[in-house]
Amino acid sequence: APLPWQQILLVFAIVVLAPLGEEILFRGFLYRACAARFGPFWGMALSGLLFGAAHLEWQVFPAFAVLGMVLAHLYRKSGNLWLCIATHAVFNAIGVVLLFSSQYF
Repeated sequence: APLPWQQILLVFAIVVLAPLGEEILFRGFLYRACAARFGPFWGMALSGLLFGAAHLEWQVFPAFAVLGMVLAHLYRKSGNLWLCIATHAVFNAIGVVLLFSSQYF
């Protein structure tokens, strides 16, 4: 079993670092480049599909691809990458809570 400090680092990586890096990459760069070249719809679709594929968990690929598209839409409408980072962080935090609660209940 991981030590408490290892669990804290893992949660920090999942809830803070992953959303920060992934949103900069997938919405800040990839969505913007695809939308500029192919239009907003295809930008959302392509960046969402690549976001889903990048997680390498094929059983949840559809859900992650849709999440990527929703986050791209949120970015398109708000123009605020921080809002996407926060939304992604909340999504990951819910997953962490569910994972840890399943270990104890």
